[in-house]
Amino acid sequence: MNSCKRLIVCSLAAILLFIPSVTFAADSNISVKLSNYIGNKSSISLSPTGFYKVTGDNVAVTDRFAGASRYETATLASGSQWKNPNTVILVNRDIFIDALPVIPLAKKLDAPILFTQPDTLTKTTERQIAKFNPDNILVIGGARSISKDVENKLKSYGSVKRISGKNRYVLSENIAKQMGSYDKAIVVTGKVFQDALAIAPYAAAQGYPILLTEKDKLPDYDLPKQVIIIGSSFSVSDSVENEIKKLQLYRGYLDQPDMNSQQILLNN
Repeated sequence: MNSCKRLIVCSLAAILLFIPSVTFAADSNISVKLSNYIGNKSSISLSPTGFYKVTGDNVAVTDRFAGASRYETATLASGSQWKNPNTVILVNRDIFIDALPVIPLAKKLDAPILFTQPDTLTKTTERQIAKFNPDNILVIGGARSISKDVENKLKSYGSVKRISGKNRYVLSENIAKQMGSYDKAIVVTGKVFQDALAIAPYAAAQGYPILLTEKDKLPDYDLPKQVIIIGSSFSVSDSVENEIKKLQLYRGYLDQPDMNSQQILLNN
């Protein structure tokens, strides 16, 4: 259960990259069972304004992590699940394509994901890193994503390692190399975030790396025995699928065909 919560927190961190703010709406109606109260009326009226504590065996426990900024929200969410993680992962606050491929690695390393500005280590994030007191800090992306100045400042809080690449496709490959051995990988477009975001929790739970591809050209990276392509041919073209098929493979499907994906099984 704790592992599942941490996976949700990692996925939430990625989602925070795409939305400047979140508005939560609640139903204005609340059902209350009344017993032994003064007045003995059949019903009472409650204002939807304020806070209610509802208890019972059939009541779900709901947590909310909401800060004034994405940095604070990430801090609150990660702080609820980790006290002293061995590794903390740092990503640029705006470059979603750096953050999504690292979610499976975050799960593997049991590491929270925090955000920073590109040229300045965000104070909220810095305080949380200091509080975590990790042994290792993993910086994702090149110097344009997170500057050398930020990297140098991080060295005060732990051993710093950077995973980068000349482009997003090479970066995703280099992140995958940190996953160790794996028998299946996710191939998804690197142009839009929705497909990668949708598959990231599944990929993380299964230990599959996320490899980004161009729509019409498969990057020159090594593929495992099995590949799951996410998205239609408008996202990942038939020509890319055919490039994979040239490796003497046959085609299968996921158990959930509504995921709009195809599973490619590669033969040795």
